[in-house]
Amino acid sequence: MFKNLTLARVKGLTSAGDLGVAARDARFMPCGPTQQASVGFVPPRAAHGAWCESIAGHWIVAVKIQTKTVPPSEIDKWVDAAAGKVEHETGRKPGKKQRRELKEQALLELLPKAFPKDKVVLAWVDSVAGLVALDTAPPAVADQVWSLLAQVSGASFSLVQTAVAPGAWMRDMLQAGTSTVFDVGREVEMYSPDTGAKVRFSDHSLAGDDVTDHLQRGKQVAKLALEWTNGTTADFVLDEALVLRKVDVAVPPSGEAEADAFDANVAIRCGTLRLLLADLITALCGEVQHG
Repeated sequence: MFKNLTLARVKGLTSAGDLGVAARDARFMPCGPTQQASVGFVPPRAAHGAWCESIAGHWIVAVKIQTKTVPPSEIDKWVDAAAGKVEHETGRKPGKKQRRELKEQALLELLPKAFPKDKVVLAWVDSVAGLVALDTAPPAVADQVWSLLAQVSGASFSLVQTAVAPGAWMRDMLQAGTSTVFDVGREVEMYSPDTGAKVRFSDHSLAGDDVTDHLQRGKQVAKLALEWTNGTTADFVLDEALVLRKVDVAVPPSGEAEADAFDANVAIRCGTLRLLLADLITALCGEVQHG
């Protein structure tokens, strides 16, 4: 639960109950035979559970994304066969326009046979902090979820922007090695702003001359593993877009039944992440206010 965090400020979400009603009304429906994608809500806890779980001020909803794709090679094979048939029947090869039409026909013909791929993204609304986090890192996936949330709730979402750019702060951290509540971990990705050339260190001490040499040559930091300690401990990898990846919060076994374990997991994990995010935004000198 919440191994990634893509962050946004939210305005206009009134209550967990209203969000649950909106999620129920926009429930997920599987792709139709010739439909390439479908996005909708599913209950976050269980198949027949609540559409929005509210636990200690944390609201949890789940968005399911289903996609069906046909490999380009299969489309090309279908088009080549159809074009060959047209040439045999008419004595001429199909032109560009006709081949585009054949490609559209190929997609309609092959999509019903394509296997769907499902992805469920949890969204955490911190009703106290006015912050929303998605358990996903790819921007394209996050955009789908933000769009659906805004559409069904009428709320507005704006990605969190900080006064200090994460890349600049990570470079300073890599040089200093530590701050008040953050320590550098054992993973970094750097790149040259001129050539785009990348270098990665994984499970490697970042205090050595080999890392320092890249910094002195002007490389920027794209991703950096960090350890946070403030009463409890969490590890994560931060990137330039302020997305947290590989988030690891130690949640002790609750010994509770499965339903109660969900509550305990949300309360402990999200409660910890609330403090971590507050410290991270503070370390980045606060947020740039939107409008």
